[in-house]
Amino acid sequence: PEIKIRTEMIAGDSSGAEHKPRVRITIANTGYPIAPEIQDKIFEPFFTTKSVGQGAGLGLFVSYSIVQQHEGDLTVRSQAGGTTEFVITLPT
Repeated sequence: PEIKIRTEMIAGDSSGAEHKPRVRITIANTGYPIAPEIQDKIFEPFFTTKSVGQGAGLGLFVSYSIVQQHEGDLTVRSQAGGTTEFVITLPT
């Protein structure tokens, strides 16, 4: 498995506040895909794939909440046998 982190600026335009420049941070993991049936649930509070008593299921929910509080977005893309990417987009 390998972890790759990439950052980039996304240029905005002058047509309004929602088009301000943004920064995109992509964190990719090549070893552990997330099953398609749970990708829509991983940012929900208390969601976990672990056994009862083995995890609270709050890590990704807290991360998602922090990014949203900064007017950003956090998404996931994952393919079986491929790369899982978490993409954070924040205003500059």
